[in-house]
Amino acid sequence: VASEDIASWDDLIGKELTSFGMGLTPDLLFNYLLNENLGDKKDQITINYVNAGSEVAPLIISGKASIAVLPEPLVSVVMSKNENLRIAFDLQEEYAKISENNNLFPQASLLVNNDLTENHKEFVEKFLQEYEVASVWINENPMEAGAYYESLELGLPKGIVAKGLPRMNTTFVGSKNAMP
Repeated sequence: VASEDIASWDDLIGKELTSFGMGLTPDLLFNYLLNENLGDKKDQITINYVNAGSEVAPLIISGKASIAVLPEPLVSVVMSKNENLRIAFDLQEEYAKISENNNLFPQASLLVNNDLTENHKEFVEKFLQEYEVASVWINENPMEAGAYYESLELGLPKGIVAKGLPRMNTTFVGSKNAMP
């Protein structure tokens, strides 16, 4: 997100931005995209790291930072609190542009112990089927999914969750289709 006018990767040259979690997925992806889009010019960008996205949010909301790398639903939170912010780049879309197969990048994975798959194969298969159904449901019903999330009292109102869901890439991809 940015309060500055950022229309292309070149617009980041000479800028300072705030990010979090050095070495974590958002950081690795962002640096990969910088390298792919700017090459050596990426070294002309200063990235200030904090520990967590929750530390970036007050900096971008208050204007102490003008460009930040954030995940959803924090993007929706900060944009609801500062009307001067806009999404400069959707990292999923940017990755898809340079991906060989126009793929999205995985943000999370579900790993299952071999013992569980061997000894409780039917349970694992049923769980994965229900997991896929749930991922489709939340994308087709963002307001209901947001209301459910809000009912769990995890700290975000349903409107923020519903607004962020389309950008969260909550998509089920089975292991057989996950690798190119």
